[in-house]
Amino acid sequence: MRRCVTTGLLLFLLFGVEVDLGAVPGGIDTGYLGGPASRSTFLVEPISAARSLVRVDPEMAGYVAWARSRFLAAGLSYPEPEVTAHDNMEACRGRVALFTGWEGGGRVATCFDEGHRDRFVRRVLLHELGHAWAHLYLDENGREFFVALRGLDAWAEPAPWSQRGAEHAAEVMAWGLMDVEILVVSVAPNDVASLTVAFRTLTGVDAANPAVAGRNLWIDAMV
Repeated sequence: MRRCVTTGLLLFLLFGVEVDLGAVPGGIDTGYLGGPASRSTFLVEPISAARSLVRVDPEMAGYVAWARSRFLAAGLSYPEPEVTAHDNMEACRGRVALFTGWEGGGRVATCFDEGHRDRFVRRVLLHELGHAWAHLYLDENGREFFVALRGLDAWAEPAPWSQRGAEHAAEVMAWGLMDVEILVVSVAPNDVASLTVAFRTLTGVDAANPAVAGRNLWIDAMV
């Protein structure tokens, strides 16, 4: 049986105590912060696929299709943001990519150039799509729980980048959805066991990263 995250999972993380959903008044039938389809504890109604819009060149369209396949392979709903490609960094506020969210949806602007390598583009795209996923599937309670889990200062600004829950969530999502093993150096803790727990807590599913394939790191990390 799934657990109520705000009581059962917290007690389990701290004390190894499992709380049956039926014993929790008003408990929610899930054991994770976000999740596949409409099973998220902290679900914010996502935009439908019909409203999804991709304005990209053919090469970027291929990356977007690949990213969608990584979400689906992990058993997660693809967040369906609008995706745009630009030949300068102005649209991304001086960055290589930027997610902007609004109620019910959002946009990922990409500003890659020919010098950016394939793996870098894939990872950054997953990072921004991780922002889009968290924007749709986590509410304030979910954000606060994740911030506490990771030992951070806040979900967003004015906390430093490395202490923002939003950036940790996006990095964890990118790490968990990549189809090759990657190192996470921008946030901590960044060992495989900690990242595995963070991904599982956010999504309710195991990371699709080859680094954890076939390994019981979720269970090991909880012991």
